[in-house]
Formats: sequence, C-alpha cells, structure tokens
Amino acid sequence: MIIFVLAIWWGMFWWRDLEELSAHWYFFSNRHWFFGLQLAVILTDIPETLVKAAEHLRPMPKEYPFLISALLAMSVVGILSSRKRVHEALCLAWLLVTLGYTFFIPLMSKIVKQ
Repeated sequence: MIIFVLAIWWGMFWWRDLEELSAHWYFFSNRHWFFGLQLAVILTDIPETLVKAAEHLRPMPKEYPFLISALLAMSVVGILSSRKRVHEALCLAWLLVTLGYTFFIPLMSKIVKQ
C-alpha cells in the first residue's frame, strides 16, 4: 500500500517541462489530490490498527486517537486552504506531531514508568 501511495505522489510531481512550470503553482493546483490521498491513507490506517489491537498483534497506543485526529484535521485544512502561510504552518505542525508521537511520547512514557 505504501509503495502504491508513493508511486501516485511521485507521478503527481513528475513535471514535463521544468522551465515553464512553477513548483508553487503546481503544488497548489494539485493540493486536493495530494491531501485527499493522504486523507485516504490515514482513514485506511484506522481499521487496520483496530484489527491489530483486537487480534492482540499490536496494542493500540493511547495517544493514537489524538494523532489520527490531528492528521485528519491537517489533511482537511490542506484540502480547503489555498493560502501559502497555512501550508507553511501545516508542514511544521505535521513534523512536530509526527516527531512527538514517534519519539517524545514513548520517551516520556518510559520516564514516567520509572
């Protein structure tokens, strides 16, 4: 699934003639596809995670609903907004949410348990 998504994203940004194309214009004209696909991937992850938790293959982290809520909200904002500043903030927010979920929260969980 991940390879399929990456192939689609790669195809979205495959430019024919770089001299005539503005990356800024191209991104904003394709943002509906970009964030729509991202939204679809996130929505696909929810049932997958729930099934894994139900089958006791991997416990669902208690922070997962907050992560998914934040990612869904950012995807919807990315689809709806055409302002450059909003998309700049989305980049930073996405990075902070992902790094926080991946590194900071597990680290704090270990510290609190000790």
